[in-house]
Amino acid sequence: MLDKIDKIVGKISKGLAQISMWAIFTITFILVVDIVLRFTTVSMSILGTYELTELFMILIIYLALAVTQYDKDHIHVVMLIEKFPWRFRTFVEMVIFAFTAYLSYMLFYAAVLQAQTVAYRGLTTQVLFIPQLPFVICMSIGLLILAAVFTMDTIKYAIMGITNKKPASAEKTEAQKIVEETERAMES
Repeated sequence: MLDKIDKIVGKISKGLAQISMWAIFTITFILVVDIVLRFTTVSMSILGTYELTELFMILIIYLALAVTQYDKDHIHVVMLIEKFPWRFRTFVEMVIFAFTAYLSYMLFYAAVLQAQTVAYRGLTTQVLFIPQLPFVICMSIGLLILAAVFTMDTIKYAIMGITNKKPASAEKTEAQKIVEETERAMES
């Protein structure tokens, strides 16, 4: 059951990341065309480029957060924690994931309140009059999926700690073994 939920959350986060990638491609294309127009014509540019960039940045950032956590592609600073036994590391990771899940749910709640405010006021951009609501809803969805990923990580690490089963990441890779051997050789 847990694996099925994890796979669903993973598929949703990867789908949101695809939307984020398309947003990057679209805004890059718009900005390049805008720059080319500014330099090849007399002060001609695409109207609302700045607004489009702002709106697409919401998609780019919030829709890609969950997949980075799901795939564990972000930067880890493990200089201190890797010195401790794996079970203690598992406990610390579980606590950190639980706290981060809580913060993500709070951010989701704040984003939903923001979406309600935007909907009530009918806010749009100033130049192109694009409704802001769809972008705030996308931000809310991205934060909800991020919170779900952190919740799944919390559950996984809790289960690993309870069952005393080492995570796959606790096993050292060949590269890590070579680095350790090199460090030992340099010390002596």
